[in-house]
Amino acid sequence: MDIKKDSFDIFNAQYIIKFQPYNRIRRRLNEIEDVLSDTYATPRVLPIADELAPDIPRAIFSSKGGHSQIIVSDMSIGLTVNFDNAFRKEYKKTRDYIKEKAKLMVECLSSIEVQEYIFCGLMYTFKIDTGEVPPTEFVSKEISKSNTTDMIYDVSWQKTFIKDRKFFVNKRLGIFRNEVGYNQQIPDLALFNNGEPPKEDGVLVNIDINDKYRYGSTGAPVETKKASELLEELFTIVEEQTKGM
Repeated sequence: MDIKKDSFDIFNAQYIIKFQPYNRIRRRLNEIEDVLSDTYATPRVLPIADELAPDIPRAIFSSKGGHSQIIVSDMSIGLTVNFDNAFRKEYKKTRDYIKEKAKLMVECLSSIEVQEYIFCGLMYTFKIDTGEVPPTEFVSKEISKSNTTDMIYDVSWQKTFIKDRKFFVNKRLGIFRNEVGYNQQIPDLALFNNGEPPKEDGVLVNIDINDKYRYGSTGAPVETKKASELLEELFTIVEEQTKGM
């Protein structure tokens, strides 16, 4: 399979830029708001004291279209986006959307004179249709290359590896079930519809990449204006990790 060619059901994505703690973020939110004002509403400013942990969000900007948020803390700016039906089957559209918002994020940092970042990360979550292959068998093959799936109800797989002595790549696979209509009032005691458990409805995939390994190895920050170059590398790794699935 190939995310650029095949019909993946893309649920959401996250992109984050981490930088050294900057405890004046709250005082400079107006400048960030000016950059985002065309597409994001007035932010929700959280009453967080400067002396508290720098990774706690200080402000949340929600897009006027309702699909994404940009969350700002004293050491990061992050995008969270949930894709609607116009995007969920179109990887290129999701990629272009993230690139557009990433450019705004870099502009936000430039506006408050954050000139360097320490690492960036990109995460995609999507479902793939395994066709005639049962999802449990699909995931089991990733684990053991075995076709033995007798009585397996659930299975998951995770791998973290280092790529090019620069990136941490985290890849997770699990079973997606459509549980609409099932009694979920008490999940552990949920009743099945007509005595049948929820049907397998594909494989849920999560790919999470960042260049924290590079930063941990060198301790060197990177110019913020170069974040877009790194984002291209992150997209390339996402695309590589879907091939051959």
